[in-house]
Amino acid sequence: MQPRQHLIYTYLAQQRLFRRIRFALEKIFARPLDLSLSTDRNTTMYESAKPMAILYQPLAIYNDTFILQEYFIPKPCFQQWYDQLKLIIGEKHNHVFLLNLTIRFVKKDQTTFLS
Repeated sequence: MQPRQHLIYTYLAQQRLFRRIRFALEKIFARPLDLSLSTDRNTTMYESAKPMAILYQPLAIYNDTFILQEYFIPKPCFQQWYDQLKLIIGEKHNHVFLLNLTIRFVKKDQTTFLS
């Protein structure tokens, strides 16, 4: 991880004001601030596989709980789920700190035994 990325994840990302400024800039530039334009897909996937909690607090250990959750939301229900998510990570719950969020759409698997 580059020093700039380390600084973002370790110190600045903990501040609500910084998160708002970063989100606004990422909307303007239409890409993550910590993603180099020369970064290839394999490097990006490798970086994202590292435990985000370690990046979040390498110098100061907090008594926090880190939870990884994965949801499979049917497409017709997505907006309702998203609206509820915004309530949880919004102003209402200041103690919630979102480290990473990935949204992807997949087609229903009709052939796998467990589907």
